[in-house]
This record gives sequence, structure tokens and C-alpha cells, in this order.
Amino acid sequence: MKQNTTKVLDELFKGFAPTGQSFSKAIFKKHLESVRKVFGISEEVLFERTKKRQSTEARQTLYLLCRRSNLKIVEVQEFLEDYNFTEHHSTIVRGIESANKRLKKEKLYRNIVKIITI
Repeated sequence: MKQNTTKVLDELFKGFAPTGQSFSKAIFKKHLESVRKVFGISEEVLFERTKKRQSTEARQTLYLLCRRSNLKIVEVQEFLEDYNFTEHHSTIVRGIESANKRLKKEKLYRNIVKIITI
């Protein structure tokens, strides 16, 4: 039974995650690309060690989307390292909290997150 379920899932998600790539990593990359497009920034700007609002809000949104997709913070940290960007667990948690606060306060931000998650 388990083998059949695995085959069905593999067929269902065929093409979503490139060969040899985990499903979690594929989700991360999808969110990364969506955030970059919506915020209109490059990977370099997104992962720049700065407290500029554009970069931090984009990163916080990325963390929020990953969390909503049930990615573990440890996984997010691992995937960030692929981009030579290290982030502490507590920083990611604070970023998610900040993004959630913005969701409650700002209608435009809610709409942005809604568009990205479609």
C-alpha cells in the first residue's frame, strides 16, 4: 500500500521538484522566486546583509511563506546556506512574527501575501 501511495505522489508532483531535489527545497525555491518577483529585487539584494526595509521585508515574507508551507526553520536555514546566507533560528522566528504583525495591520501586505500564495 505504501509503495503505491509513493508512486501516486511521485506521479502527482512529477516536474515540481527537479530530479534529486527534495520537495521541501522545491517549495523554498518557489517561494524565493515569488518573493523576488513581487518585491522586484534580485537574490543579491534579498540576501544582502543589511537592515534596509526592502531586503528585510522580503526576507520576512519568505520566512512566513516557508512557515505556512510547514517547512521547518532548520530546513529554511539549510536552504539559505545554499545562497551563502546564514541566519539564526531566533532571527527567522522574529521575522515570521514581524510578518504576521504586518498581516494584521496592513491590507496591502495581506494582499501581497495572498497573491504570492495562490
